[in-house]
Amino acid sequence: MKIVSQLNAEGYLVGPVQADRSPLEKHVFLIPRGAIDVEPPEVPPGQRARWTGGEDGSWVFEPLPAPPALPPYVPPTPEALQADALRQIDVDVDRIYADVIGHRATEYEAAERDARAYQAAGFTGEVPQSVASWVTASGMDPEAAAMDILEEAQAWRAAAQEIRAQRLLAKAGVRAGETAETMAAWGGFVQQMRLALGV
Repeated sequence: MKIVSQLNAEGYLVGPVQADRSPLEKHVFLIPRGAIDVEPPEVPPGQRARWTGGEDGSWVFEPLPAPPALPPYVPPTPEALQADALRQIDVDVDRIYADVIGHRATEYEAAERDARAYQAAGFTGEVPQSVASWVTASGMDPEAAAMDILEEAQAWRAAAQEIRAQRLLAKAGVRAGETAETMAAWGGFVQQMRLALGV
């Protein structure tokens, strides 16, 4: 085994690399691709080493290039901040809806419809399927299960109406140029609503 120098495409030293002995020729070492059969030099701090090439090549030390300059920071325009805030309000609402009902809106609507019909029938007759499945899962009697479905539906409808009202108010505040204050208040509302809904 011997240590040789790995170069990049421009001839600069990348670092040391190991060359293994050939299994077929005892005194031959297999030089990795992109490497040269020369030991890497000791590179002074703040510099880099470049191989000049050829049989009589040598190492040349150069200062490390300065890092590319970062583009100047351009603060977002009020219009861009406003557009981001308006998008964020809708995203927050969509996430709440997704976390509460996901893609099960039709299922919940069917359960509410069945429970309401069962209530209108005085909780008599055949128990609707959506109510019966909650009876089985919850252990409640059919009337209690139906009322539980209706109470949950009413609570969600009330929450959804509050979310809608606050969403529209928040968007109006952003459009009125009160973006920072509005989004601070909106963030508090979203947090409180999530806690109330348990999501």
